[in-house]
Amino acid sequence: MAQRVIVELSSDLSDGPADQTVTFALEGKGYEIDLNSKEAEKLRSLLEPYIKAGRSVGRATGGAVRRTARSKDGLNAQGVSPVAVRAWAAAQQPPVKVAPQGRIPASVIDAYKAAGN
Repeated sequence: MAQRVIVELSSDLSDGPADQTVTFALEGKGYEIDLNSKEAEKLRSLLEPYIKAGRSVGRATGGAVRRTARSKDGLNAQGVSPVAVRAWAAAQQPPVKVAPQGRIPASVIDAYKAAGN
């Protein structure tokens, strides 16, 4: 039987529709937030003076706001939608534990793909 998962990304800020995930770091800790275009632009505008005045210390934790390696269709670098993987994990019996945000373990992505997704 074929399975089709429909994923809707919602803003972590306003709970409305979102179209991108913004990743940033502060004081050595990385964060991801799903936002719509207007919210993401506002975040970038607020951080712009600090980014311009700061020094870049590397790509992953340099404090600069960047978009995740997610294509316009919501797929990450592994070619899967993190939202779809989380929905699949929650629907399993017993549910596969995955954090609501952040990186999904490779073992979960492998299981998701092995299930035919």
